[in-house]
Order: sequence, then C-alpha cells, then structure tokens
Amino acid sequence: AGGIDFPSLKNERAFQVKLAELYGYEKHVSYTEENKFHNKWHTASELFWPHYGHGIGKWIFERVGGALAFEKVRILEIGAGNGSLCSSILDYAKKNHPTHFESMEYHLVEVSDQLHRKQLDNLSGEAKAKCTFHNKSIFDYQPNTLSKNEHWFILGMEVLDNLPHDKIMY
Repeated sequence: AGGIDFPSLKNERAFQVKLAELYGYEKHVSYTEENKFHNKWHTASELFWPHYGHGIGKWIFERVGGALAFEKVRILEIGAGNGSLCSSILDYAKKNHPTHFESMEYHLVEVSDQLHRKQLDNLSGEAKAKCTFHNKSIFDYQPNTLSKNEHWFILGMEVLDNLPHDKIMY
C-alpha cells in the first residue's frame, strides 16, 4: 500500500483522504457543522496494518518456539475494536507458523455491541474460523478450559490508553 508522506499533507482533510485511498476502511466524510465530531481516531493496528500486528505476531511466536514449544497457542484480546489487530496477527501466523496456526485460537472480548458486530463483519474466512467472539466485559469472561500445554497471550492494546490518565489543574 505504501506509506504516508506526512509533509505533503496540507491539513487534516488531506490526511483523511489519504487514509481512504491507502486503506479503504475509512469512509470519506466532508466536514460540516453536523458531523464535526465524526470519529477520526485511528489505532496503531489500523494505521500501520498489517505491519503492527505482524510485529506483535512475531513477538508472540518467538516466545512459543524452541523451549516453549506448546501444543496450542491461545490469544485473548481485550477491547478488540474493529478486529484489525486480530486479522493481522492471524495473517502473520498463517504465513509464518502454519503448524501453530492450525491449532491456535483467538478470543476477542469486546464490551461494545457496535464494535462486536464490526468484528463479526470485518473478519472472514480462516481468520474468522479461528476466532471466538465474546460480547461482554473482560470481568465476565471465563475461559472454557485451561491446560498446561496451552500458552495464553493476553493483549489489551487499546485498553490502558483509554483509562483516565490526565488531570487538569488550575
């Protein structure tokens, strides 16, 4: 897809148009008073798709291989949003670790009904078949089984940055 030449972009609108050209997932929205608060927030896994997820996938499978040769790899993603990170991690696993890909599971836990539906729409094929979708709070999630031969990776890439962390004093 190519990168973004940020210095060539004149304003935020040019940035939105470039995102739409490169990634196709962002609907092009013209600025009007009615939609001035349109969500223009993009996660790292969407802006740098698939490379961001491939990097995380590489890190995961570096820990799984060798001395940690587990029979099954399970990934639990908390607050999985649109499913972009899931898609790219599973893509990396399929291309680079096909044996682990065959037996792995990916669990997406999403409290938002709207984002849960987006995950179901956005993921497809073999990637979707590897997924179990949980439309609930992480505090209500219970894994079905635990075995010493399974390796769990828990991802919360978009969780901590959404917690209140700023304080305004005057």
